[in-house]
Amino acid sequence: VRWLLRNLRRGSDKETWLQVLRFVAARNRTRLHLRACSNAYGVCVDNASNAWSWTHGSSCLMPLELRAVVHVAVGDQHIVLVTRAGEVFTRGSNLKGQLGHGVLGEASLYPQRVTGALLGTRVVSAAAGAQHTAVLTAETRVYTWGTGAGLGLSKDSRFCAVRPTWVSKAPLLDALAAGGHHTVGVGGGRVVAWGRNRDGQLGQRGCHEYMAPHCVYLPFKVRDVACGERHTAVLDLWGHLFICGINGNFEPCRRFTKRPTDGVCSSVSAGEDYTIVALANGAEQVIGDLPELHSAPPRKRQCLQLCTDPPAPPQQH
Repeated sequence: VRWLLRNLRRGSDKETWLQVLRFVAARNRTRLHLRACSNAYGVCVDNASNAWSWTHGSSCLMPLELRAVVHVAVGDQHIVLVTRAGEVFTRGSNLKGQLGHGVLGEASLYPQRVTGALLGTRVVSAAAGAQHTAVLTAETRVYTWGTGAGLGLSKDSRFCAVRPTWVSKAPLLDALAAGGHHTVGVGGGRVVAWGRNRDGQLGQRGCHEYMAPHCVYLPFKVRDVACGERHTAVLDLWGHLFICGINGNFEPCRRFTKRPTDGVCSSVSAGEDYTIVALANGAEQVIGDLPELHSAPPRKRQCLQLCTDPPAPPQQH
């Protein structure tokens, strides 16, 4: 456990979370699948679609007491869960209104349903940024809440929405992703983006923010998208990878640039400073700066326990 916590403090990357889940699953005979993680949280779903959460600095895996979870997103300090019924639940810090509960600043220990404009609407996926949340409905509409340029709701980057608000200027989308302070969607093969562009993460020249959704011209159609803290990655119809922004040890680029991979890519995901692609042959490849881990496990393999009492959420700052 000490070995795991030490590595988590150094950087909560995907491999560390996978090691945590292997330990827990081996002890409790529970099949767990990692869905999302950040430096504050890790979320997994078991084979019965129950959600579990790991809080940074804690030694237990906490049940979120929510069933039929089909989609998970994790921001810097909050968690977003989508159920099979299309309902949205959030938990964690609410300092910037990122939980969407209609109030500002009140953290939530347990997942609470997000209502307002989402009542009667079926949500199919969600994305979480540093201070905002975005969801995609079955009608391919986008709703956002929280604070910052990634909302696409106001010309003021300090604007805060404490409840879900329809992004009326966004076209109909098929996929959605969120970075630290930007949001990117794909609809009909076209890329639509808005938010901070200081590091070129929107694929546009210049450093100014795009406060409303705009189309990014690309000479190819896109089928998948993922966002890191300051970069965006997309896959074209042939499985080629293109990245813009700052992605680890690569030079920053303000246009989507093709990156070499070991084969055809079937899907893409992104962390803070790196991108992970799943290849058609079943392998995975990391592009960027993935934090290093000690490969040797501890001599005494102690397993993390499954807890029933939730730990306190990370301190808000």
